Amino acid sequence: MAALEIIPEFRGAFLERCKYGSGRSCSYESYMEPHYPSDQYSDVRPDGLIVCTRGTAKWSAFVEAKADKFTIKPDQILGYTELARKLGVDAVICISNEFASSPAELPYHLDARKRRGKDVLHFSWAEVRTFMELFLDSDSKCNETEQAVLRHCLDYFWYEESGILTYDSMPAEWPKFVESAATALGFSTNTRGITEIVHGWQQERRDLGAKLIYSTKSHVEMRHSAGMRASAEDRVKYDKSELAGNYQLDANYHFRETQSMIRVLASLRSCQLSAALDLQPPAGKKARASINWAVEVCESMKLEDGKISFNWKGRNADVTLAVTEFLERPERALGENKDSPKSIRLISEIHNVRRFKSKKLFIADLEAVVINLAERSAAVGLI
Repeated sequence: MAALEIIPEFRGAFLERCKYGSGRSCSYESYMEPHYPSDQYSDVRPDGLIVCTRGTAKWSAFVEAKADKFTIKPDQILGYTELARKLGVDAVICISNEFASSPAELPYHLDARKRRGKDVLHFSWAEVRTFMELFLDSDSKCNETEQAVLRHCLDYFWYEESGILTYDSMPAEWPKFVESAATALGFSTNTRGITEIVHGWQQERRDLGAKLIYSTKSHVEMRHSAGMRASAEDRVKYDKSELAGNYQLDANYHFRETQSMIRVLASLRSCQLSAALDLQPPAGKKARASINWAVEVCESMKLEDGKISFNWKGRNADVTLAVTEFLERPERALGENKDSPKSIRLISEIHNVRRFKSKKLFIADLEAVVINLAERSAAVGLI
């Protein structure tokens, strides 16, 4: 609440997500635990109230926040919408550790007919933290003091004591879908529970992106396989199709400074997780010099259990070797090639059927393999 009040640029960017477009230039006030002791008002007390005034126009919203494992109570929110109707407040903004695919799609049921025509928006704390990470890494007009305040907030948000929980478990249907992927019948885009699996994956994909920003101190953009301009609906449709058609879930993280990409793949059929970093060989080097450069990269990253793949030009077959094998005999990757490879890919994998089927261990292994590759790459300047 304090950051929104004292940093107009940040306030404007956040309130845009709350359907209010003049947050940066408005006159702004905020109140903690507003209370209205009167018989004509409900006896409820939201955590906060924000009021934006621009000219003669006003926009306001109640704020309700929960931390740790406390959840938003629908009946409580309905009480706030009734109070908002009587007071002319426009919206209710909820923040908790419950994840939602978008601010308008609530992670709890709230009868639309009882909302009194008020917008009810929901953000997870992890999403707020990600938003703050990306805002700080953008070309905002914040001065040094404002940036320092936001970084202080962000540092606190990463402390376990803050009460912010990250996404740590796939939906309840996950084990069943993994088992079905290994059978002849499989499943389709109409199978009950597939939407929940996709939403869970999308939440983890965003949460992992925030962790990559934090762990590598780099600007990281999530690139969806459906395309940069795909709508939220298109992305859900693509992910469901990929899951039902190929039994796979994917994620792509682009690192702006180096133009590198980490590609993540979860294969339900093989119960395998992989993270792959695409590298561009140094310009002007021939095949052997590129091989020597790749040896230096692998040695400096101390890769021992990964793979390395060379994408050669022309009709020459691509070559994939275990890193240990490549370091022992680099010439095996060279073959008869003279020109530099088009690209080199470093791959880390985890294959453990029991852990893959687990809702929690799947997330733990996924984040471990991706973040480990990213941090090793960042340490040697590859991302």
